[in-house]
Amino acid sequence: MKIVFTGGGTGGHFYPIIAIAEAVHDIVREQYLVPPKLYYIAPDPFDKRALYENDITFLKSPAG
Repeated sequence: MKIVFTGGGTGGHFYPIIAIAEAVHDIVREQYLVPPKLYYIAPDPFDKRALYENDITFLKSPAG
């Protein structure tokens, strides 16, 4: 499964995405599911460390 998150490049868009990604990872562990591929598409990565820690791949898109 692939899950794509998009955001405007601000904390107001970004940190709720991180919370959802954490919840997805929790469900995957609890239910013994195959981990999905997570992608974040935005003009910039905003917080590279948070993306890395949550196994989210950043894809650059200059469109708003």
